[in-house]
Amino acid sequence: MAETVYINGKAHDWGSTVIRVNGKAYEGILAVKYSHKRERTRVYGQGNQRKPIAVTGGKYNPEDGSLTVLKGTAQQIRDDLARQSADGQSYGDARFPITVQYIEDGVGPIKDEVLGCWIAGDDGGGEEGSADPTKEEIPFGCMEIKKNGKTLYAAKRR
Repeated sequence: MAETVYINGKAHDWGSTVIRVNGKAYEGILAVKYSHKRERTRVYGQGNQRKPIAVTGGKYNPEDGSLTVLKGTAQQIRDDLARQSADGQSYGDARFPITVQYIEDGVGPIKDEVLGCWIAGDDGGGEEGSADPTKEEIPFGCMEIKKNGKTLYAAKRR
């Protein structure tokens, strides 16, 4: 595999990141976290070596993630997701994608897709004496993560 060539020393950074929730970019997103893993088990057979002889196909596990956003952005996201509900009030049952794109001149684009997301909770609060903006962390669950269209889980068998 060829090594990445950086033009003029540029690499992806926060300034080259575009995050969309349900197709909409929100300027007030300060951070996003998501991860997934494939839990496999080693299989041991007979013999005095006691080393694994195989590994199972495993179980794909997309873990809960979070968005850290400005307080006003959190409300915009809740309002936009609530519009999907029958009564226009509940944002808790909405399913949506989160896309994270890293775009930088001279460096190939990277696109992460966090699919089948739902809001898993809310937080809130404030603090006197801080010059920092008021922000919220929005935890979310998801069903699948793709990295540039590629998956961690096994290909579908036919």
